[in-house]
Amino acid sequence: MRVAIDDIEIIKVAGSTINVNTTAYADNDLVGDQFEIDVGHIGKGVLLQGITIHDPDSQSAVFEIIIFGKNPSGSTFTNNSAVTVVDADLPSIQAYAEVAAADYIAFADNSIAMVKDLALPLKSEEGNKYFVIFRSNGSTPTYAADALSATFLFLLAS
Repeated sequence: MRVAIDDIEIIKVAGSTINVNTTAYADNDLVGDQFEIDVGHIGKGVLLQGITIHDPDSQSAVFEIIIFGKNPSGSTFTNNSAVTVVDADLPSIQAYAEVAAADYIAFADNSIAMVKDLALPLKSEEGNKYFVIFRSNGSTPTYAADALSATFLFLLAS
């Protein structure tokens, strides 16, 4: 299938938006809060092409990024608690991506991860809004408050 790409959009999500805390995370914990990203492409699909994680604490933790096409309002997400998605919200999940240990590169006192070549098709059910959570998957990272941030790269379909 061929998809015509009209533009790209890079969305930076600040650490204060993701809102990680200083308590160690356990496997299956919500890492930070649910957050919203607005892709300026109302009514058309997008391709999530890449995600970069900025980790100033160099935890290089393995986790999953789960993207909902509409607000999973039936589910309650609590930072540093087990992720539970109610059955009614499952159809709202449009994609997920895994951040693996091999996706990281380490610098002297921090690290970044890049998950690339995803080509995940998405179409918001709420205008141009997507709702995102990070879930710990086998790692037990400990971050400084609001330390984790991310950049999402979208290809906009024409």
